[in-house]
Amino acid sequence: PGLFVHAKPEDAIWGQTTEVVEKCLAFFRTSPRDSMLYVAALETLCAFVKAHPQTFGQALLDGGGMKDVKAVLMGRPRAVEGGRGPVDLRNVVAQILRAVSAVPECAVPLIRFIGADDIVELLRSEYSECHSVEFVCDVTKAAGNYTTLQAQCDKFIRVGGLKLLTQLLQFQDLAVNHAAAYALGCVTESANT
Repeated sequence: PGLFVHAKPEDAIWGQTTEVVEKCLAFFRTSPRDSMLYVAALETLCAFVKAHPQTFGQALLDGGGMKDVKAVLMGRPRAVEGGRGPVDLRNVVAQILRAVSAVPECAVPLIRFIGADDIVELLRSEYSECHSVEFVCDVTKAAGNYTTLQAQCDKFIRVGGLKLLTQLLQFQDLAVNHAAAYALGCVTESANT
């Protein structure tokens, strides 16, 4: 637990990347999802990945951690009591997905765990239920990042991604509209190349 008190994103500079990721993953795999330790590990990893997406994203992929991320991502929305109140675990892993998907070097290994079809499935279920605007925005922006890979762009379009983005553009929330516009811009750019 002391790891989460002292860990700071700057530690990546001192070569602590693998150690931090391994410890976080160990807590994921041995702690109940409703425990504060699990939430602390997830939030710590999220902070590190957002601060250094290439370094920590690669370490997360190398450690097989995207399997753990996918398990939470594809699950039902679930609020767990964290140190500062309820935390929706899926919102946290969606931030990790968005950050890692934006790193070109991580894109190919990432799609082995979570592909464009998974992204469309998530958006389709969230559009009808919309448990969290934050979650929808992060996944939509990740969808845009995915489409920079031509094969993923083709798959995204084939499984109905464009129709979903058009629906999200009409959603009654500006943040969702902006995320959808970003993703559509990525699709258009990829399709033109």
